Amino acid sequence: MKRSTILLIIFVWVSGILSAQPKLKIEGGDTYNWGNVKEKDSPLKAKLKLYNVGTDSLRILTVKPTCGCTTAPLDKNVLGAGDSATLDIKLTISGVAGPLHKTININTNDSSKPNAVLHLRAEVEVPVTFYPSKFFAFGQMYVGEEAKRSVKMINKTNQRIMIKDIDMQPSNIKINLEDGDILPPNGEIEIIAAITPDKAGTFSCRLTFKTNHPDLPEVNLTGWGTINNEKPKETGNTEQVKPK
Repeated sequence: MKRSTILLIIFVWVSGILSAQPKLKIEGGDTYNWGNVKEKDSPLKAKLKLYNVGTDSLRILTVKPTCGCTTAPLDKNVLGAGDSATLDIKLTISGVAGPLHKTININTNDSSKPNAVLHLRAEVEVPVTFYPSKFFAFGQMYVGEEAKRSVKMINKTNQRIMIKDIDMQPSNIKINLEDGDILPPNGEIEIIAAITPDKAGTFSCRLTFKTNHPDLPEVNLTGWGTINNEKPKETGNTEQVKPK
Protein backbone atom coordinates (compact mmCIF):
# COMPACT_ATOMS: atom_id res chain seq x y z
CA MET A 1 0.00 0.00 0.00
CA LYS A 2 2.71 2.40 0.96
CA ARG A 3 4.67 1.54 -2.15
CA SER A 4 1.72 2.23 -4.45
CA THR A 5 1.09 5.53 -2.70
CA ILE A 6 4.71 6.58 -3.12
CA LEU A 7 4.63 5.60 -6.78
CA LEU A 8 1.43 7.62 -7.27
CA ILE A 9 3.01 10.65 -5.62
CA ILE A 10 6.12 10.32 -7.80
CA PHE A 11 3.95 9.94 -10.90
CA VAL A 12 1.94 13.04 -10.07
CA TRP A 13 5.12 15.00 -9.30
CA VAL A 14 6.84 13.95 -12.56
CA SER A 15 3.68 14.63 -14.54
CA GLY A 16 3.52 18.09 -13.03
CA ILE A 17 7.11 18.78 -13.98
CA LEU A 18 6.60 17.52 -17.52
CA SER A 19 3.37 19.50 -17.96
CA ALA A 20 4.86 22.75 -16.64
CA GLN A 21 5.46 24.87 -19.72
CA PRO A 22 5.98 28.58 -20.41
CA LYS A 23 3.59 30.12 -22.94
CA LEU A 24 3.79 33.54 -24.60
CA LYS A 25 0.71 35.64 -25.28
CA ILE A 26 0.95 39.03 -27.03
CA GLU A 27 -1.58 41.65 -26.00
CA GLY A 28 -4.05 42.13 -28.87
CA GLY A 29 -2.70 39.22 -30.90
CA ASP A 30 0.12 39.10 -33.43
CA THR A 31 -0.76 42.40 -35.22
CA TYR A 32 -0.73 46.01 -34.04
CA ASN A 33 -2.33 48.49 -36.45
CA TRP A 34 -2.14 52.27 -35.98
CA GLY A 35 -4.65 52.75 -38.81
CA ASN A 36 -4.49 56.00 -40.80
CA VAL A 37 -1.61 58.24 -39.75
CA LYS A 38 0.26 61.24 -41.13
CA GLU A 39 3.99 61.72 -41.60
CA LYS A 40 4.00 64.39 -38.90
CA ASP A 41 2.93 61.68 -36.41
CA SER A 42 6.40 60.09 -36.70
CA PRO A 43 7.57 58.26 -34.72
CA LEU A 44 4.53 56.08 -34.10
CA LYS A 45 4.44 54.77 -30.55
CA ALA A 46 2.81 51.85 -28.76
CA LYS A 47 3.22 49.96 -25.48
CA LEU A 48 2.26 46.28 -25.66
CA LYS A 49 2.14 43.68 -22.92
CA LEU A 50 3.78 40.27 -23.33
CA TYR A 51 2.16 37.75 -20.99
CA ASN A 52 3.29 34.39 -19.70
CA VAL A 53 0.07 32.35 -19.61
CA GLY A 54 1.95 29.11 -18.93
CA THR A 55 2.91 27.36 -15.71
CA ASP A 56 6.70 27.75 -15.86
CA SER A 57 9.07 30.72 -16.26
CA LEU A 58 9.05 32.33 -19.70
CA ARG A 59 12.42 33.56 -20.94
CA ILE A 60 12.35 36.19 -23.68
CA LEU A 61 15.66 35.54 -25.39
CA THR A 62 15.66 38.18 -28.16
CA VAL A 63 13.43 40.93 -29.51
CA LYS A 64 14.57 41.87 -33.01
CA PRO A 65 12.85 44.47 -35.21
CA THR A 66 13.49 43.65 -38.88
CA CYS A 67 14.02 47.32 -39.77
CA GLY A 68 16.34 49.98 -38.39
CA CYS A 69 13.34 52.34 -38.34
CA THR A 70 11.86 50.36 -35.44
CA THR A 71 12.93 50.15 -31.78
CA ALA A 72 11.31 47.87 -29.20
CA PRO A 73 13.09 47.73 -25.83
CA LEU A 74 11.65 45.35 -23.21
CA ASP A 75 11.49 46.17 -19.48
CA LYS A 76 12.27 42.57 -18.39
CA ASN A 77 13.19 39.26 -19.97
CA VAL A 78 12.12 36.61 -17.44
CA LEU A 79 8.42 36.21 -16.62
CA GLY A 80 7.03 33.94 -13.96
CA ALA A 81 3.68 32.22 -14.44
CA GLY A 82 1.01 34.91 -14.87
CA ASP A 83 3.59 37.70 -15.12
CA SER A 84 3.95 40.27 -17.93
CA ALA A 85 6.52 42.55 -19.55
CA THR A 86 6.09 45.79 -21.52
CA LEU A 87 7.33 46.22 -25.08
CA ASP A 88 7.92 49.94 -25.83
CA ILE A 89 7.61 50.31 -29.62
CA LYS A 90 8.68 53.30 -31.72
CA LEU A 91 8.39 53.28 -35.52
CA THR A 92 9.80 56.06 -37.71
CA ILE A 93 7.64 56.75 -40.80
CA SER A 94 9.40 59.81 -42.28
CA GLY A 95 9.49 59.53 -46.08
CA VAL A 96 6.93 56.70 -46.13
CA ALA A 97 3.66 56.87 -48.09
CA GLY A 98 0.78 54.40 -48.29
CA PRO A 99 0.57 50.97 -46.62
CA LEU A 100 3.30 50.24 -44.08
CA HIS A 101 4.21 46.78 -42.76
CA LYS A 102 7.09 46.04 -40.40
CA THR A 103 7.73 43.09 -38.10
CA ILE A 104 9.36 42.30 -34.76
CA ASN A 105 10.70 38.79 -34.12
CA ILE A 106 10.30 37.59 -30.52
CA ASN A 107 12.34 34.51 -29.58
CA THR A 108 11.41 32.71 -26.32
CA ASN A 109 11.62 29.34 -24.58
CA ASP A 110 7.95 28.67 -25.38
CA SER A 111 8.38 25.29 -27.04
CA SER A 112 5.01 25.48 -28.80
CA LYS A 113 5.98 28.72 -30.59
CA PRO A 114 9.61 29.69 -29.94
CA ASN A 115 9.73 32.25 -32.77
CA ALA A 116 6.75 34.59 -32.53
CA VAL A 117 6.29 37.45 -35.03
CA LEU A 118 4.57 40.74 -34.17
CA HIS A 119 3.28 42.57 -37.25
CA LEU A 120 3.18 46.39 -37.24
CA ARG A 121 0.86 48.09 -39.74
CA ALA A 122 -0.27 51.58 -40.65
CA GLU A 123 -1.62 53.55 -43.59
CA VAL A 124 0.53 56.68 -44.02
CA GLU A 125 -1.46 59.48 -45.62
CA VAL A 126 0.60 62.08 -47.48
CA PRO A 127 -0.61 65.10 -49.46
CA VAL A 128 1.93 64.52 -52.26
CA THR A 129 4.05 61.70 -53.63
CA PHE A 130 7.07 61.75 -55.94
CA TYR A 131 7.77 59.59 -58.99
CA PRO A 132 10.01 57.72 -59.61
CA SER A 133 11.54 58.88 -56.30
CA LYS A 134 12.22 61.97 -54.21
CA PHE A 135 15.62 62.16 -55.84
CA PHE A 136 17.37 63.55 -58.95
CA ALA A 137 19.48 60.62 -60.16
CA PHE A 138 21.97 62.39 -62.43
CA GLY A 139 24.32 59.39 -62.56
CA GLN A 140 27.20 59.86 -65.03
CA MET A 141 27.72 63.48 -66.12
CA TYR A 142 30.30 65.15 -68.39
CA VAL A 143 32.09 68.49 -68.37
CA GLY A 144 30.55 70.94 -70.85
CA GLU A 145 27.49 68.77 -71.51
CA GLU A 146 24.09 69.64 -70.06
CA ALA A 147 22.68 67.05 -67.65
CA LYS A 148 18.95 67.11 -67.05
CA ARG A 149 16.79 65.04 -64.70
CA SER A 150 13.16 65.27 -63.62
CA VAL A 151 10.87 64.18 -60.79
CA LYS A 152 7.07 64.18 -60.87
CA MET A 153 5.28 65.72 -57.90
CA ILE A 154 1.76 64.27 -57.58
CA ASN A 155 -1.04 65.90 -55.56
CA LYS A 156 -3.06 63.27 -53.66
CA THR A 157 -5.57 65.78 -52.29
CA ASN A 158 -8.53 67.82 -53.57
CA GLN A 159 -6.74 71.07 -52.67
CA ARG A 160 -4.58 73.43 -54.70
CA ILE A 161 -1.05 73.38 -53.31
CA MET A 162 1.03 76.54 -53.81
CA ILE A 163 4.83 76.37 -54.00
CA LYS A 164 6.89 79.17 -52.46
CA ASP A 165 10.31 80.12 -51.06
CA ILE A 166 12.24 77.98 -53.56
CA ASP A 167 15.93 77.39 -52.87
CA MET A 168 18.16 75.33 -55.19
CA GLN A 169 21.75 74.51 -54.29
CA PRO A 170 24.18 74.87 -55.96
CA SER A 171 22.75 78.09 -57.37
CA ASN A 172 23.90 77.44 -60.95
CA ILE A 173 21.31 74.68 -61.43
CA LYS A 174 18.36 75.69 -63.59
CA ILE A 175 14.98 74.71 -62.19
CA ASN A 176 11.58 75.08 -63.86
CA LEU A 177 9.77 76.06 -60.63
CA GLU A 178 8.82 79.59 -59.65
CA ASP A 179 7.38 81.04 -56.46
CA GLY A 180 3.59 80.93 -56.72
CA ASP A 181 3.42 77.85 -58.98
CA ILE A 182 0.34 75.74 -58.27
CA LEU A 183 0.11 71.97 -57.99
CA PRO A 184 -3.50 71.34 -59.08
CA PRO A 185 -5.91 69.14 -57.10
CA ASN A 186 -5.29 65.45 -57.91
CA GLY A 187 -2.85 66.66 -60.56
CA GLU A 188 0.90 66.65 -61.05
CA ILE A 189 3.82 68.79 -62.16
CA GLU A 190 7.19 67.72 -63.50
CA ILE A 191 10.13 69.29 -61.68
CA ILE A 192 13.11 69.56 -64.05
CA ALA A 193 16.65 70.29 -62.88
CA ALA A 194 19.42 71.00 -65.41
CA ILE A 195 23.11 71.89 -65.12
CA THR A 196 26.16 72.04 -67.37
CA PRO A 197 29.17 70.97 -65.25
CA ASP A 198 32.42 72.91 -65.65
CA LYS A 199 34.76 70.53 -63.82
CA ALA A 200 35.06 66.86 -62.97
CA GLY A 201 34.22 65.48 -59.53
CA THR A 202 31.36 64.38 -57.33
CA PHE A 203 28.11 66.28 -57.79
CA SER A 204 25.28 66.77 -55.29
CA CYS A 205 22.32 69.11 -55.11
CA ARG A 206 19.35 69.96 -52.92
CA LEU A 207 16.02 71.55 -53.79
CA THR A 208 13.98 73.00 -50.92
CA PHE A 209 10.65 74.79 -51.04
CA LYS A 210 7.64 75.46 -48.84
CA THR A 211 3.94 74.95 -49.51
CA ASN A 212 0.65 76.27 -48.13
CA HIS A 213 -0.55 72.79 -47.15
CA PRO A 214 -0.64 72.29 -43.35
CA ASP A 215 0.66 68.71 -43.62
CA LEU A 216 3.46 69.68 -46.03
CA PRO A 217 5.18 72.79 -44.68
CA GLU A 218 8.48 72.02 -46.45
CA VAL A 219 9.75 69.73 -49.21
CA ASN A 220 13.35 68.59 -49.68
CA LEU A 221 14.63 66.81 -52.77
CA THR A 222 18.25 65.76 -53.18
CA GLY A 223 20.34 64.61 -56.14
CA TRP A 224 23.74 63.20 -56.97
CA GLY A 225 26.01 62.39 -59.88
CA THR A 226 29.60 61.84 -60.97
CA ILE A 227 31.12 64.38 -63.34
CA ASN A 228 33.67 63.04 -65.86
CA ASN A 229 36.03 65.04 -68.05
CA GLU A 230 35.19 63.33 -71.33
CA LYS A 231 32.38 61.18 -72.61
CA PRO A 232 33.59 57.74 -73.77
CA LYS A 233 33.88 57.52 -77.53
CA GLU A 234 31.64 55.02 -79.23
CA THR A 235 33.51 52.04 -80.59
CA GLY A 236 32.47 50.14 -83.68
CA ASN A 237 33.76 48.25 -86.68
CA THR A 238 35.75 50.84 -88.66
CA GLU A 239 37.30 48.31 -91.04
CA GLN A 240 36.62 49.26 -94.66
CA VAL A 241 35.96 46.74 -97.36
CA LYS A 242 38.37 47.20 -100.26
CA PRO A 243 36.81 47.12 -103.73
CA LYS A 244 37.85 44.21 -105.91
